[in-house]
Amino acid sequence: NGTARLDGGLPLSVAGDLNAEIRYEVERLEKMVADIVDPAPAASPGPGLANPLGEFLIDNGASPGTVERLLTRFVGETGCAGNDRPGALAWLAGYLGSGEDDLASLQGNHAFLCEHESDRLELALDTARRLHGDGRKVLVLAVLPDPDRDLPRLRNSAGESGHDAAVLREADQIGHLSGEIAGYDTVLLDMPSLNHPAMAESSTLHTWLATNTDCHRHLVVPMDRDFQDLGYLREAARSWNGDCLVLTRTGQTSRPAKLLDLLDAIPLPVSLLRGTGETVPQPLCATSENLLDLILKNDGAYGAGQPQAPGPEK
Repeated sequence: NGTARLDGGLPLSVAGDLNAEIRYEVERLEKMVADIVDPAPAASPGPGLANPLGEFLIDNGASPGTVERLLTRFVGETGCAGNDRPGALAWLAGYLGSGEDDLASLQGNHAFLCEHESDRLELALDTARRLHGDGRKVLVLAVLPDPDRDLPRLRNSAGESGHDAAVLREADQIGHLSGEIAGYDTVLLDMPSLNHPAMAESSTLHTWLATNTDCHRHLVVPMDRDFQDLGYLREAARSWNGDCLVLTRTGQTSRPAKLLDLLDAIPLPVSLLRGTGETVPQPLCATSENLLDLILKNDGAYGAGQPQAPGPEK
């Protein structure tokens, strides 16, 4: 029929396809043999995942991505080896470095902002009791408090401890505070929950506090929350022009190294810690040492001594 044939009677076009398949198969087999004899080098893990400290931080609650970024920064900034544990701990202590190391040094006006009311007022009252005991003139100002839940606790704390307490029942009154609070060493404002209608963006309370250069804004973060859901925290820190973070319920998490994820997402200093039971005194000024102790809780390899300052790799 005019179509050329090879041995075996196959049409020329089919034979060409078969030869191409044979060549492809031979090349594939040759590549397989070459890979077995001289395999391509596997990608090396980064410094954050290639040492016991990085593995511990991940096991203790930090995400692999955060650990990798932090310990890669440590290597790049110090010149230390990725597995230099004392150097990494010293660098982390500097990364976690916070403000004052003595609660008695807490002065001025401080507003506590929290998603829920459970931690906020107790934090203000505990802080007021500690400061008043140190001889400071302290006022706790509850803004739009719940009359059944908050007012009894406010009265009891003021009566037992001796610090002053006041209530702001109307949001519009916030603009007239300056003269009323001028005589105090420290004023602690217990603000409504962030989801309260009076706390909406551009509201009277929001406008007054977010732009107030005479007031420190503390975003209160319970440590038993899931830090993988950080959207509301980031938004609150931005919207309220947050100055720092307060960590509460520090004894109620088995994954304390997730604090590194929080600081990676919201790079604000930590001002205060408030624990539970015998975990930490409450409240406590956050320092690089007690924050490092917190994220390394459950780490038997972390000794009681202070880590040495990092040096260049030998």
